[in-house]
Amino acid sequence: IPPMGFIYMFCGNTFLEYNIMILAILLAGVAMDLECCHYHKKMTAKQHILLGVLLGCAILCKQTYGFFVAASSCLYGFFQACTTEGKRTWSKGFKAFGLRILGISLPCFVFLFYLLGTKTFDDFLNMCLFGISDFSGTYAYTTFMMENPLYFAGAVSFPLLVVVSFIVALK
Repeated sequence: IPPMGFIYMFCGNTFLEYNIMILAILLAGVAMDLECCHYHKKMTAKQHILLGVLLGCAILCKQTYGFFVAASSCLYGFFQACTTEGKRTWSKGFKAFGLRILGISLPCFVFLFYLLGTKTFDDFLNMCLFGISDFSGTYAYTTFMMENPLYFAGAVSFPLLVVVSFIVALK
């Protein structure tokens, strides 16, 4: 059921925009973390850095949501590394946390150097930080439901698919 629900999202005119990109990054990160947790092995430094690079790309796609995804993954990596061998080793947790932060900083620094090199850093700040109040939408969801009932049916059925898949997985 979950794969069918995921494929169902792409039935419409959907393209790889930032929300879908963050979802793909989040799923890849969770898969990497769960694989190591399932096989009771510790992540290598390369895996922590690679996951950090993915999380840095999530931050670049959408700053707020990407930051929360990255922060939760860093905290999970910290606690997972602390308890890998059944005993608390804080140094391994801080190492995992630092490696993920290093990975996160790589794409962010590349983007920063790009902005500085093209002399568009001020424009970036004006658009992303200082111009937030300019973007205020007043599109009503009832209008959206009336314009395209198929999307509304999909939005209602997808959470139901998630709940049903959770129940099936528990059974």
